[in-house]
Amino acid sequence: MTDPAAGQSRQSHDPLPRIRDAVGRNGRSYGLALGLVALTFAALQLSGASSAPYLFLIPGVLIAGIVGGWGPGILATALSVAVHLYVTGSYASLMNAASPTFVSDLTEAFTFIAVGVGVSWFGERLGISWRE
Repeated sequence: MTDPAAGQSRQSHDPLPRIRDAVGRNGRSYGLALGLVALTFAALQLSGASSAPYLFLIPGVLIAGIVGGWGPGILATALSVAVHLYVTGSYASLMNAASPTFVSDLTEAFTFIAVGVGVSWFGERLGISWRE
């Protein structure tokens, strides 16, 4: 079908193939971010490591940032914080400002978020430079 006013085919303006390609590419990147967070937490649970768990989450955020860019890196950061707070029970102290561990848990979470955002940005930039 041609559009006489535009003189072009309507099929060439069909956004669905481009959307499917982008979702497929991005879907794999976001799936990788989810998988890396799950793998890291499974390894932490199996090893019984309890000291500095946020430190072990940084490589997953970096890999998600390199492979998928900013979005998957931020997703990996957010999932890491949420799952960490749930698994360790730290979310309970963050719900109660009078808790003795409130300040330390809040500081750890915000520090990881800041580092995660920076690592995601760095990973995206590194991934772009490798692809050029």
